[in-house]
This record gives sequence, C-alpha cells and structure tokens, in this order.
Amino acid sequence: MIEERNKIIILGTIFFIIGFLITIIASAVAPTQSYQTRSITMINPATIYKTITYTEKTGGGVYSYSELIDKIMSQAKFFATGAAALPLAMTAVSEAIPLVTPLSAVSSSGDRGVYPGVSSLGYGKTFSKTNVQVEGVDEQDIVKTNGEIIVVTKPDRKNIAVINASSEQVASYIKIDQDYVVRGLYLVNNTLVIISSQQISVILVYPPPPIIEKTRIYIYDLSDLSRPVEISHIDIDGGFSGSRLVNSYLYIVTNMPSFRFSGGNISPVIPSVNGSPIPLSNIIDTGLYLNFVNILTYDLVKNRFDVKTVTGGFVEWIYMKPDKLYLVWRDPLVYIDVIYRLIDQLYINRLISEDNLTEIMNMIKKGDLMEAHVIINNIINSIPRDKLSILKNISTEVVDKTIFNVFNIDGLNIVWSGSFRVAGHILDQFAMEEFENKGARYIIVATTVSKIVVEPLIYPIITLPVVITETYCNISYCVNATTTPMITSREYVQNISRVMITFIPRVSEAYNNVYIVDEKLRIVSVIEGLAPGERIYAARLLKNIFYLVTFRNVDPLYAIDISDPYKPVVLGFLKTPGFSEYLHPISNDLLLGVGLETSLGRSLKISLYDISDPKNLKISSEILLQGGSSPVLNDHHAFTLDSRHNLVIIPGYAMINSSPATVFIIKYSIDQKKIELIKSLYIVGASRSLYIDDKLYIIGSDIIMILKLPSLEELKTINY
Repeated sequence: MIEERNKIIILGTIFFIIGFLITIIASAVAPTQSYQTRSITMINPATIYKTITYTEKTGGGVYSYSELIDKIMSQAKFFATGAAALPLAMTAVSEAIPLVTPLSAVSSSGDRGVYPGVSSLGYGKTFSKTNVQVEGVDEQDIVKTNGEIIVVTKPDRKNIAVINASSEQVASYIKIDQDYVVRGLYLVNNTLVIISSQQISVILVYPPPPIIEKTRIYIYDLSDLSRPVEISHIDIDGGFSGSRLVNSYLYIVTNMPSFRFSGGNISPVIPSVNGSPIPLSNIIDTGLYLNFVNILTYDLVKNRFDVKTVTGGFVEWIYMKPDKLYLVWRDPLVYIDVIYRLIDQLYINRLISEDNLTEIMNMIKKGDLMEAHVIINNIINSIPRDKLSILKNISTEVVDKTIFNVFNIDGLNIVWSGSFRVAGHILDQFAMEEFENKGARYIIVATTVSKIVVEPLIYPIITLPVVITETYCNISYCVNATTTPMITSREYVQNISRVMITFIPRVSEAYNNVYIVDEKLRIVSVIEGLAPGERIYAARLLKNIFYLVTFRNVDPLYAIDISDPYKPVVLGFLKTPGFSEYLHPISNDLLLGVGLETSLGRSLKISLYDISDPKNLKISSEILLQGGSSPVLNDHHAFTLDSRHNLVIIPGYAMINSSPATVFIIKYSIDQKKIELIKSLYIVGASRSLYIDDKLYIIGSDIIMILKLPSLEELKTINY
C-alpha cells in the first residue's frame, strides 16, 4: 500500500507541474504573421531530435465545421490531458452554449429593426467625456453623460439610473437580466448601450476548466427619459474582454475556449451569436485552435451588426485607433518549449535512452500527454541513487512572449493584417501606442521580460516497515495516518533510498524592453535590458517622447526619444521614492503621475513632473495623502481633468487632517508648475466624477453630490 501511495504522490506531482506549465496559459495561444508558416524547433539541436518541430500555419481557410472540429480536438487533446490527473469539483457550468450539433450556418449580419438612431441633438453644452487613451476612440465606463443625460451603474451592477441633468432628478431605472452584470456603458446622444456579461458559479480545485460565458449587449432608446425603450439585445459567446466606440460604430471583443474538458471528456465548441453558429466565412484561421476571439461590430445608425471570429489566444489588452485594432495575448508556445527542453535534458544527461525518447516524443506528437507522463514517471523512479546528482545539471529557461494581432477597421469591415511577437508582457493598454513619423505609422511597445527557469527539486519518500492506511508527506517528514509518527531525523532522511523528483518553475530577475514596429509589422528597433530587476508600472507617449515608470525600490521616470523610430534614445531619467501607476499630460511641459509612496508607510502620491527638458526631468510639485489609494491606479476612467478651471478630480481613500476622505480635488498651475489639494470630501463609494457646464458631479455608491464650478460650493445631492 505504501508503494502504491508513493507512486500516486510521484505521479500526481509530476502531472501537476507539467499540467501547470501547460494549463496556466492554455488560453493564450497566438498566431504568427498572416499567410506564412513557421516551424519552431522544440528540442535542443544538439540531440538527434533536432528536426522535431511544432508547425504553426496561418492564413488558411476553414472549409467545413467538421474540419475545424478536427483541428480543435487535435490541439485540445494535447493541452487538456496535461491536467487530467488533477481533481476537479464543479457545481455548475453554463449549459446554454452552442455545441457542435446541430451546425447550421446562418448569417451573423442582420437588421435589428427601425428605431431612433444616433443623431446630432445639438445640446450646446460643455461636458466631460470619459478619460480615454486615444482621442476619438471612446471606451466603456460605468458612468456616461451627453450633457443632458447622466447614466450611472448602481453598485449591484444590475441596475442603471437614468438621470435628467437639467432637472437633476432620477427619471427612470433600467434593470438587466438577473443572470448578467453590467460591464460598461456607452451613451451616444439618445442611444444607450449596456454591455453585460453572464454570471457563472463554479467551484473547482485545479485546473480551471474552460467555462463558456456569454456577453449580452442591450440597446436602449432614451428619447423619453421616463420610459427607456429596449430596442434589441445581442447575445454573443465569450467572456467580455473589452470594447471601443468610433463615431457610431461599436466594437466589442469576447474570448472563449474552443473546447470543454470535464470528467476526462473533451467537447468542442463553436462560437455563436444569438444562438446561431458563426458562419465559416467569418472565421479567421490562424493555425491554433485553443480559443476563439469574437469581434462584434455594431452600426448604431443603421442598426446592423457583424461578427468576426479569430482562432488563437486569450485577449489581455486592447488598443485601437479609428482605423486599426490591436488585440494582445500571451504566447504559450514558450511553455510547451519548456516541456520539450526538459525531456531533452534528461536525454542529454543519459537518464533516458534513445528508445525512451522516441517513445515519449511519439506520445506527445499524438497528443497523449498522459501516457508520456507515465513513461517519464517510470523512468524517474528507476534512476539509481548514485545518479541522482546528475539531476542538478538539469535545468532550462525561456522568456515569456506576447503576440500583437493587428486588424484594419472600416466600419463593419474587419480584416486581419497579421501579427508580431515580442519578448515579455505588457502592463496595460498605455504600454502600446501608435505614432507617425514622416508620413509612416509605427507602434511602440514596452514590455517587462521575465526569464522562466525550470529546475529539479528532490523530495525524500519515507518507507516505513509498518502497515499504513494513509500517508501524508512533505519535504522533511511524513505523517502516518494510523500511528502519526513524526520523522525528524536528518540522518534518517538522508539514508532513504527512494526520492520524489519534480521540476519547479521560478521567475528570475526581470528587465524591460522597448520595441518599435512599422506598418509591415516588422520590428525596426529595440531598447533591451532597461532597468534590470524592475518592472514597468506606467507608460505614456507624448509627441516624440515615450515616458516609462519602472519600480523596485525607487520610481525611475524614463524619457525615450523616438523622433527617429530606427534609433530610439534614452534621454534621461529621474529617480524618486514610490512609484506612479498612471501618467496624464497636463500641458506640453507637465506630466501628472498618480501612484503610491511606500517608504514611510502607504500614501497616495500625486506628482507633477516638469518634462520641459526630457534630458533633465524634475518633480516640480508633489502631494502625499496618508494611507491613501485610488481606483485611478487600476482604472484610468476614474481620472477627471477639467482644463477650463485647472482642476483634477481623483476618487480614492486617504486620511486628511485625521479625517477620512474619498474625493480629492487638486488645483494645478501651469505657470508656477505647482499642484495643491484645495478640497477633499467624504462620499461613500465615490468612484467617478464629471462636469456639465458650471457644475461638478461626484458619483458615490448611492448619491451624486453637485458642486458649483469653480468655487466648489456644495449645491445639492441626488439620491439614486
């Protein structure tokens, strides 16, 4: 029984580690450039298996659903079986998903009926817009206004308050389906768009199985504020990844696995919109089939929509210009490479024979990772004690990589133009930005690169000469469930003849790279090894200068000149305690940073950087708010700038003169290069602010406080 128990421990641990390497990013596989084929050598060329490759074919068409299903099943089997030995305990999985039968192809383009569309209402009011990255490209948020209407998502994320800004009263409420939660709003004149995602209750141990969510988009006409009219709603498979609005065209991105894995069974899934499978002509085949990325486009004027589906990876970030869309996901092939390299190391060190290697590779090529694991486990168990020291020579490392997929946009038309891959991962959408130089377009990308080192770890296996009903072991001792003896003698452990060997991944010291890519998706220049040991916390492109904040112990603000895209130059940097997580331009010479100061306890830090001379960056003014934090650190939509009155409004939490505050109103002076906290308020759940003409609205969890501008006199509150 002890031997059987030990085998289970060994096998389970090996499965866990290899399964972990595979499944942590099995939803992040990415394509290469379009209409090309690349072969990636997974084995060290020093071995006889140097010709074993993983081929990634792009640009191919999907000719039938059955062909697509075959491709999904082939790759799903490869990735899913790596975690098959691990226990799952699930109480609920959404069953409302379009499985592959029946597979009737229908058009995803359709007329949603006639209703009052987007029109120029000519309100003639000055009002704030959502803080976004790219001018002319709107982003979803929980609060929106058009100057006459304010729509606010309530904290339960199921109700939206529609407020008449003129009467300053709640006109009506909109309640969405109880199975959904609001993810964001758009307000285009009198048309309200509500983006929601399905709530799914799942209890699991490890690994998380693919769960097919749904995203629902509601379209409402608010011509009569007291009676909002739902014109239509669209259901599309996949969890909500992000959205953008350009003029009257709405772009929504969802992400979903291409298969379900439960109870050892793999079931392929085809994405659908309104319950009908996406037409084959709308599926872009990249050669990898573990996930589907669905891009829904909606014309709010003509009330028509279309959907494109891309096979590939799990979208982490979105960047958009009016005519171009970038979808970003991690590249998991580096982790597959780890598994191959470890097997290769076993062969190089003569721990497995050529016949063993052939057998293992055949199993892996067929997708039978489970059988390959069993073979590897048996080999490791048979290693003589005098050869265990060889394992110390076995290690490998790779760097994480990210894929950027590029789409040309023209209204409802979306065309995939290809992709490029760089080392590292990006912090957020501000770590990538397009710019022009001499009529040519480029995109700059900043990444933090982590080396993933995989090394062996040896555990002792205790075999006691007694009958045991259950045994629990860790690195230094084992517990017998019957007699519960404690094995603590180091000498005794060292004399054990059996060991358990696992391979543990660890992330070594990071560094940062900056890439510039041209319109043909070629990397034309790179700055490598920037700020070793630190990671990127904030980024912003202002004209020809790219600003980066990295952090470990101090906050370096870097200025990188990209006036020559082929020869970027680091002009200078500034080090200061703490770090900024969001950067916002105040003027051509001033940059505002919002972050934290942790050297003397936690404080919310608002810094005004003088960037008039990028070679000599300075902090011209600074505010520290004791014990502070802010949603701006994670969500730039919470930041409001009123350039008419030189005001910045930041929600959050901090102690001001020993009293709590949740709203901070800051006055800035461009001439004096100074910032000053001029008012703080305590409003429960304060998360957003906006202005309409001479009134400032602070949105809390159940009230909206209205202040007079510029005096900041408190006028009234609206209960919503």
